[in-house]
Order: sequence, then C-alpha cells, then structure tokens
Amino acid sequence: MASNTPRVRFHWYGSTNEDPPVKAYQPPVRSVAVGEGIQFMIFPSAVAFILAKPIIKHAESFQPKPYICPAGKPTIGWGTTYYPDGKAVTMADPDCTQAQAENWLTYSMMRVEAQLKPLILVRPTGHQWAALISLAYNIGVGTHDGIQGDLADSTLLHKLNAGDTQGAADQFLVWNKAHVSGKLTVLSGLVARRHNERSLFLTPDR
Repeated sequence: MASNTPRVRFHWYGSTNEDPPVKAYQPPVRSVAVGEGIQFMIFPSAVAFILAKPIIKHAESFQPKPYICPAGKPTIGWGTTYYPDGKAVTMADPDCTQAQAENWLTYSMMRVEAQLKPLILVRPTGHQWAALISLAYNIGVGTHDGIQGDLADSTLLHKLNAGDTQGAADQFLVWNKAHVSGKLTVLSGLVARRHNERSLFLTPDR
C-alpha cells in the first residue's frame, strides 16, 4: 500500500562544486515529490547572476586592499568577507586583482544561492532570483529557525512563498540598516541598493 506521507526529494544541479560534470549549462533543478506526483522547480541561475552582479558591484565597488566595511568587517574586492576556502578576510591580507575578486564574487553568489534555494517554495523569475541573490549577498541568509531577524525567517520570503509578489518587493526596503558602532543605523548606500533590488525584483522577464 502506498504511503500517504508526502515525500520530498531535492536535486540540485549547476550551483556548487559538487555538481555532476555537464557539457553545457544546466539550470539548477529542485524536484519536489508529493505522493506519486513530482513537480520540478527550476532556478534561473545563469540569468540571475548576470542581472545581480552589476548591482552588487556598483554597491560594493572594487577595493583591491582589505578595508573595514560599515558593519565593521574586514572586506576585500567586491564585498568579499570570506574566501572560498572558508578563511575570513583580515586586514593583513595582500592586495587582490580584479580577476581574483571576480572569482570570489562568483563563488560567494553560488554559496548564497545554495543557502536560499531550500527556503523558496515558488518558482522565481530570473529578475526575482537576481534581486534575492543580491540582497542575500549583502545581508546573509541566516537560519530558518522560526525566529525573525534574518532573511531565512523574513516577512519578505513569507510573502514571496504566499504569492504576494508586490508585498515581497516592498519588503526589500526594510533591509536598509547596519550596525554602526553598536547601533542599528539607516545607511544611504543601503537605501539606494534596496531600491535598486526592489526595482529589479519587479521587472518582468522578457
């Protein structure tokens, strides 16, 4: 007798270093099996990365030398705070080239995307996915533990998963603060970035 318990299986392709080798780009796919039916969710990573990178680069600006970001973290390149090997950036690190920074940016975007995917219950457009990656690259994803305060348990994702696209878009504007000298402060750079991400989120795919 077939079980009535929903079965959920996740398969990811084209997003991490553990991906199977492919000859050409293959979109990341999450297959969700419920009962005997299977629904496939495709995440438009290639398009999203192309759309998100300009926003990230403009907001972060390229810095070849380590510096302290407004949130107080040692940073280098285009907002890199951790290298692909997991080591945190320090102020004693050597200068980087744009090519190195580009690789670090791409890796960090892939990591952020992998963290976001299990939290998304609807199929995002390329522009929506790009905006979410840009936001998560900046503020992090956090842990889905039912405690609000991070993106994983945010009103933004709740509204997106409920089908409220406009409501989700407006929630981008909430994330405009950072801790400066121990105080949560609205930063003009974050205000501008959130408006750009919201605009991107609402742009339809062509």
